Parts: sequence; C-alpha cells; structure tokens
Amino acid sequence: MPLPSLDKGVYVVEATDGTLRAYTIAMVTELGLITKMAPGQALAFTANRRTGAPINNVDVRLWSDRNQIAELKTDSSGLAQVVLPEARYQDVRILAVKDNDVAVLAPYSYNLSSNPQADWTGYVYTDRPVYRPTHTVHFKVILRTRSGEHYRVPAGEQAQIFVEDPNSKTVLQKNFTLSNLGTIHGELDLPADAALGYYSISVRGPRGEQYAATGGFHVEEYKKPEYQVTVTPLKQRVLQGDVIEATIEARYFFGEPVTGANVKYVVHTSSYWSPFIARDEQETGGGGEEFEGEGGEGGEAYDYAGQQISEQSGKLDGEGKLKIRIPTSLNERHNDVRYRIEARVTDEGNREIAGYNAVIATYGSFQVGVSTDSYLYEKSETIRAHVVARDYDGKPIQTHVDVTLQKNRYWNQSDKETVVASQSVGTGADGNATVELAPSESGSLTLKVTARTPKAAKWWGAVGCGYRVPMQAGGAAKAAKSPW
Repeated sequence: MPLPSLDKGVYVVEATDGTLRAYTIAMVTELGLITKMAPGQALAFTANRRTGAPINNVDVRLWSDRNQIAELKTDSSGLAQVVLPEARYQDVRILAVKDNDVAVLAPYSYNLSSNPQADWTGYVYTDRPVYRPTHTVHFKVILRTRSGEHYRVPAGEQAQIFVEDPNSKTVLQKNFTLSNLGTIHGELDLPADAALGYYSISVRGPRGEQYAATGGFHVEEYKKPEYQVTVTPLKQRVLQGDVIEATIEARYFFGEPVTGANVKYVVHTSSYWSPFIARDEQETGGGGEEFEGEGGEGGEAYDYAGQQISEQSGKLDGEGKLKIRIPTSLNERHNDVRYRIEARVTDEGNREIAGYNAVIATYGSFQVGVSTDSYLYEKSETIRAHVVARDYDGKPIQTHVDVTLQKNRYWNQSDKETVVASQSVGTGADGNATVELAPSESGSLTLKVTARTPKAAKWWGAVGCGYRVPMQAGGAAKAAKSPW
C-alpha cells in the first residue's frame, strides 16, 4: 500500500475490517543506526541514510524490559559506547533521536547479556565408567575460568558437587575448596541397595549457579542371563515383494521354553551388496551397507546401521515361540536390501534379552557386474569391458546380457539416454564374458550391463538388473563405478 508524502517522524499504521485491527509502525527518517553488541557492552553508530556521513550529538537510549538502562550521545564520528553491569538483559531496544529524525533497532538480547557463571568451564571424570552397589566412586573435577582469551586457575575458590541417581534423587551434595591446580577430588560410597542406572555429577557455584562441567557414571548389578532369544527365518533370502516369515523363540538354558513372555520386534533395512560382484568404494556410497555374509553375520559394527521401518509386539506361546510375517517392498534403485530383525523378550522378572537375525530381499535371482581395464581412454581407443554374472551363493550364471555405452546425463540436459555403442553377448559356463566397444564421442560416458533374471521382483516381472561404470573417453578425469 503506497503511503502519501509524510514529514519526518514515527507513524502508526492501522488496518481494520470494522471488527478486527492490526497495527504496524512506519518511520520517515534520514537517520541510520547500526549497533554492535558484546556481553555488558553496546556500541552505536549513527549516519545519514542518504550520504553515509556520521551524525554527531544524537541521543541514543538503551531499553531493556521496558526500562531505560542507559542514555548517551554520539561523538563527532557518530559513535556512542556504553558499558553495562553484568546482568541478563531481555527485550532490548535501542532508540536514536536527532530533532525529527528517529531510528529504532531491536538487537539480539543474548549478545548484550553477560553471565558470569558461563565463564566457568571444566571436566568431570571418574576412575571407572561403571560400578556395582557397595563400591566406592572416586571422582575428579578440573575447573577453569575464562579471562578474555585465556583461562585462569580458580585456586582456593568454592564449588559445590551434586550427584543424582537415576531417579533424580540427590545422593551427594558437598562443598569443596579448589586446590592450587583448580581441581576437586571426592568419593561416594554406594550402598548395597543403590539404584541401578546412570548417575550424573554436576558442579555449581557457591550460590547454586550451574557451571559448564558435568560428568557421570553407571551403577549396574550383573546377573547371568537365564534364557536365550533366537530369530530363525524360514528363508535367508526372498524376492522383493515377498513376505519374510520368521520364528522368534526363547528358551531357558536348562532347555525349557519361556512361555507367555512379551515380545517386541524391530525391523531395520539397509542396502546389501553381494560380495561376489566387485565394486568400488564410491559405488556403494559409504556406511549403512552390508557387503559380506547373511543373516546375523554382518559384524557388530554393522548391526545397528540402517533405517527402522517397523516395530511390532506380541507374546510367546506355550512352546516359547512367536511366528511373524514381515512384508518387503521393491527398492526404487533396484538395490538388494537387508532386513534386520531384532527381537526383545521380557520375562516375568522384567528382564529383557534380545536376539537378532537378517534376511536379504533381492531384486532378482542373480546379479551382473561390469569392469574395465582402465578408467581413462582416448577417443580412438577400444574399451575392453569384463562382464560377470553370479548368483547369491557365488555360483556362475550362464545368461544373455546387453552392454551399452551411453552419454552421461546432467540436470541441464535431456533426460533421454544417448547410446554411443552397444553389444549383446552371452556369459560362458564360468559366468564371464568380454566385450569390446569403440566410443564415437569423447567426454564422460557410462557403461551399463543388463540381464533378465528368471525370477525378479513381482511388481516388475522379468526385469533386467545391472550396473554401470562412468569413464572418460578422451577426457582427463577418473570416475568410479556406480549402481544402476
């Protein structure tokens, strides 16, 4: 909404439909105001908005929580600076006035506030990360205070140590005097009935202010597991779109089933790459992916990778078993997927024991891969590519494959693939084949191999699956393989 020509000043603009009203402020001024804040300090600069020339003798007023806390005037350079007491300032406003010219700013209040307790920092640690009831906890605290850009040793000053148990109950509150090295050493005797779980250690000032130094430890009572939980899939591999069937079972170590126990089972998924098809690191894209083995043999470092897709609950029957069915879906990138199933069984004593296994949901019944002798070729040079076809047990597959050399696509180009060269070939009894292609163009090219599998994801029927290798023909850059 255009405003009429107005004199200098501050105006209230009201909009209303006769019942509801809204307001805003419009200022007509040639006075510009720039501020810079630091804890306990404010610097203001005033200048002509048209010419940029500094303006002196401007009244600058500083407000916080609707109270004026400072008033000053700018000097010949248009600058005004104020030092404020240490405090927490909220809802800060800075007002500049020169004759009929007015300027207002609302800087971030936190930048002006000063917090003496934030100048304290430190480190808290114990002699062990975990203890049992009746043990003695030895803890140590190292404290420092900031002084400008340096740290100072607060020797001889007072501090309080608080230790809280897992129920937020204070089990230790004690005053300490810091040593000449700015340290505190203390002990806590854990009773026989100490609560199990995590205990927090915090450091506070003499008046209870919280310092940025915390630590903690665990108190646990070891109990030998009385039963074991297993997850047994009906098949170690299924086609994507099929249902995974598995049995969760819990049995005591003396052989009897754990009956009627509550079960929670969680499913995570991650990409699976067969170890029988060679790939570069760049192709697989990093973490959260499985390369070797099946079932629960992926290794502890891999076990908890992947995205959670399901969490269900149930109860064990009279034989200590629970049969479950988990649907699988088609991977949009045509990758194989590892479904990790973890079962957590809680018995009548409220003790939880977990077990896990995994099933591979494959896109087809076998995979194909392709590799080249080099990543860099001259335009006139023949590209020699090696094709391999293997099933998921590593056995060779004799099949027909189509190999194409394509021009790489980019976002600002057509989505249509430009085929530079192609060839069809069959893999031998050893599952291998070799093709030779002559590129007619230079640049970044992609080598793609596809094959039809007897069994493939049911939504697509007998679709092809393969991989492609970017390369440079007559270029200078090296590219790695990437999944199709």
